[in-house]
Amino acid sequence: MQKNNFDIVVKNLSKYKNKLIEIDKVKEIVKKILDNEYSENKAYKMIYHLKNK
Repeated sequence: MQKNNFDIVVKNLSKYKNKLIEIDKVKEIVKKILDNEYSENKAYKMIYHLKNK
């Protein structure tokens, strides 16, 4: 079963558990995963969903 982009971002961010992380670092991780599909709007949507999980 293939993981979706959200699961991959969560896995990459799990090493920062209980630590403060800057929005730029999160956007960098999202950009690396999405490659050519990246947009600021998609990054902020994913961050919004991360905050609510």
